[in-house]
Amino acid sequence: RLGITAEFVWRKTLEQASRYSLERLTELYHKLLEADLSIKTGRYDGELALNILVAELCQQHKI
Repeated sequence: RLGITAEFVWRKTLEQASRYSLERLTELYHKLLEADLSIKTGRYDGELALNILVAELCQQHKI
């Protein structure tokens, strides 16, 4: 589990996650991981890494 103890929150999380395929959720997870690593390794500062992440996600959504 995700550390979610409230039943309502758990149901909403599952409902929202069911809108995406496992493949898409995996892609999104890897994008988040890339952004996190970019920040932690000093490749990008936090704001830039998040801006890049949002731009990539928006671009993918348009295709």
